[in-house]
Amino acid sequence: MADIQTELLSAEREVLDRWVQADTAAYGRRFDEDATYFDTYAPARIDGRDALERHLGGISQGMRQLLASRGKEALDRHEILRPRVQQFGDVAILTYDWVAHIDADSQRWRATVVYRRDGSGWRVAHAHWSVVQPPQSAAG
Repeated sequence: MADIQTELLSAEREVLDRWVQADTAAYGRRFDEDATYFDTYAPARIDGRDALERHLGGISQGMRQLLASRGKEALDRHEILRPRVQQFGDVAILTYDWVAHIDADSQRWRATVVYRRDGSGWRVAHAHWSVVQPPQSAAG
């Protein structure tokens, strides 16, 4: 299990290192043609790599605008926290918390990435990203 966790986390870090520079294309290339995807900023499930790549292009554009407004080329840093890999034959599920930092701001996400192993290695069959909302105060 440790080897699979190392392999999948290494692949995830590699694309997230590019993501924080507003390069989302590398992330999309890891997906199967028929993959599915959920995230907080998509109104519905995204079906297929082509649709996902279009969605990620919009995210990339928004990130470039954010970075330019802060005079930066990349987010300051990012962290993968509490990673866990569960393997079931040729399927592996990677879950983790991801925190992105820029200046004094940070945003925390939860990620679930479902991998399917085929002859070329591990490919993403499904991913689900959601923003972690801060807890509501008792007053409201």
